[in-house]
Amino acid sequence: MSRLYLPIGAQSNPYPNPQTERESLLARLWKTRTLLPGARTMEIQALRDYTVAQEEKIRQGYYGNPNPEPPKPIDPDKHRQDIGALKEYLAYRRRKEKAAGLRP
Repeated sequence: MSRLYLPIGAQSNPYPNPQTERESLLARLWKTRTLLPGARTMEIQALRDYTVAQEEKIRQGYYGNPNPEPPKPIDPDKHRQDIGALKEYLAYRRRKEKAAGLRP
């Protein structure tokens, strides 16, 4: 199966040079990472209200951090301990199921 790479970034803005107020509002919505179905046909005032509301939510931190910190590397010793604990648990489950007659 082939992969399809879609542009994401400043270049993929649907209205990089807005000509009308509607295009300007749609570009502002795009910057807030908001997809609003029917936005191209709705009334300007309603679109303006949605845009202002989304920008306010972003400003207040409603959605949290859009770019969270990447996970830190796992300590190899802790990883080995976790694997050992998982193996012990699976062995316990096998013994329990065998005692209950659920496993031959």
